[in-house]
Order: sequence, then C-alpha cells, then structure tokens
Amino acid sequence: MKGKLILIGGAVVIALAGQALAFDQHYECYKAKKVTTPFPATVSLVDSLGGAQTAKVHKAFLYCNPVSKDGSVISDPAGGAVCYKITAAKPEATVNTTNQFGATSIVAKKAFLLCVPPGP
Repeated sequence: MKGKLILIGGAVVIALAGQALAFDQHYECYKAKKVTTPFPATVSLVDSLGGAQTAKVHKAFLYCNPVSKDGSVISDPAGGAVCYKITAAKPEATVNTTNQFGATSIVAKKAFLLCVPPGP
C-alpha cells in the first residue's frame, strides 16, 4: 500500500525505537506531511537492543492510528502516536518474535524511528 504501513503487533518499529505503544491492538500508519513542530531535538533513549544512547530527533515521519483488522476491537481509539525520524547509534541485534503470522527471527540493524504516544 503506497503511503501506508500497517503495523501488526508493531514489535519491529517499537523495538528499534525504544518506545512503547499499546500493542494489544493494531495500528495503521500514515506518512506525515506539512509538519509544524520545530526540530531537531536531542533525547536520551534506553532499550533492550541498543542500550543507552543519545538520539537526535528530526521531523515527524508517520502518524500511527489504532485500526480494527479483521474485526478486532480498537482498545484505545484516541491512542494515535507520532513517529519521528531519529539519528542514533547503529547497534545490531537478532530478535526472535512470534505473532499472528508465525515465529520469525529478524536482525534489527539501526534505530530510525521514535514513536511517541499522545499526551503531554
């Protein structure tokens, strides 16, 4: 689908970004355009793949909105998140995960997004 990315369980983006969304549901992500927030900014991140690192946050890249997939329940309809492009260290880690499409092993090569849930 052009311009959209459907996150099913979302583990890859969130594992790379070091930020958590409520992954008891599915998200449909839209490419962000005409962003008004001034950037860049710098943040400190800690996750289980890259450890502690400083990342430079750039403009918004995606808006991820809760979606019903195949009749699933939307647990938080107002729970959309903004994912920002980031520049960070390039740790590499193998991640084993299982979701509705089966078990898989992926190599997480580079953090490139930080997804921020709504709220102050």
